Amino acid sequence: MPLKPNHFRRYLLSLAGLFLLLAGGLLLLNWTLDPLQFYRKANYPPHWTEQRRYQNPAIARTYEYSAVVIGTSVSQPLSRDRFREAFGFETINFAMEGSSAHGQRLMLDCALRSKKGNTRVQQVFMELNYLSLRGTPDWISSYDGKFPAYLYDSNEWNDIPHYLLNLDTTKSSVKIILSRLGLRSYPNKTLDDLVWRPTRPYGRQSVEKGWQRASSRRAMWDTRMPELTIAQLNASFEENIYSALQQNPDVEFYLYFPPFSIVLYDFLNSLSPEIAEVIIQNRQHVFDRVQQMPNVKLFDFQSVVQVISALEEYCDPIHYGPEVANYMIDSMQRGDHLASQVGLDEFRSWMLLPEPFSQKLQLAGWLQPAK
Repeated sequence: MPLKPNHFRRYLLSLAGLFLLLAGGLLLLNWTLDPLQFYRKANYPPHWTEQRRYQNPAIARTYEYSAVVIGTSVSQPLSRDRFREAFGFETINFAMEGSSAHGQRLMLDCALRSKKGNTRVQQVFMELNYLSLRGTPDWISSYDGKFPAYLYDSNEWNDIPHYLLNLDTTKSSVKIILSRLGLRSYPNKTLDDLVWRPTRPYGRQSVEKGWQRASSRRAMWDTRMPELTIAQLNASFEENIYSALQQNPDVEFYLYFPPFSIVLYDFLNSLSPEIAEVIIQNRQHVFDRVQQMPNVKLFDFQSVVQVISALEEYCDPIHYGPEVANYMIDSMQRGDHLASQVGLDEFRSWMLLPEPFSQKLQLAGWLQPAK
């Protein structure tokens, strides 16, 4: 028997009312438990997500700090405790695995506009990574999923459909409820546990195997090489980093070239001999642009041979461990390894002349990859 028009209308209104009731209940549940701690700091053991692109903007809004670390996974070993010991201020590491320069700039802006009580960001430790600067200035990496831009803007309405009414948020809320009922639904972690951890031990054997893995993915690297041009790297630096330095003259910036191992440079050179000149020119461009800025210090750890040749401190050609990270923090506190024209020229000679480069590889105890 077909429904009469007024009955059909009532049926639709009932369905709409039920939907709104469920949505409202879901919204209230997720807002109250707030799994990401986007609105308030948790008063229970938090359910942290290891996808830092999601977790970082929430931490930026609700935690107290006066300094931040911005970068990729190579900056994640820089520890809060070491910053506290060396500098004496509270630092939060917002480095994100595989992040692009534009994604890092969005994270920096998020931290800079967040203020808790009388605290605000006074120091920024920012990684200068040509692998992050590649491509167009507005490129955002999707390394571990689609970038959640709604968490980084200042439009609170965006958060309702994407965060408060999100299925993944609800799953986290359910886990929190189970945990508070006494069931172990997720591991207890602290903010310091949210760091990139290598799956391989540190040592020369891991570095050699890392070279072999990278060599086996030659096709992937070949697609990236056209993105590593001097024009692209410099344009991305200007839009994503230099503009931040200009717009925040009251913030002290510690920029640093991270100490990739010497093996990485030899690998990049095997892909394209022109990449050495691209790296050299980008480093020079950065140096020229910031050397007269009173709120900027530029550190060059890529020229510290005793670090980049210590392959026992690396788990692959790129990622160094806590000993190197602590050395970097202590060096920045002392003002050691500041970039200079002399250092840039020495790096140029080292990159372009094959004999000194090979000698440094021999110094490291390992010269050629296994065939």
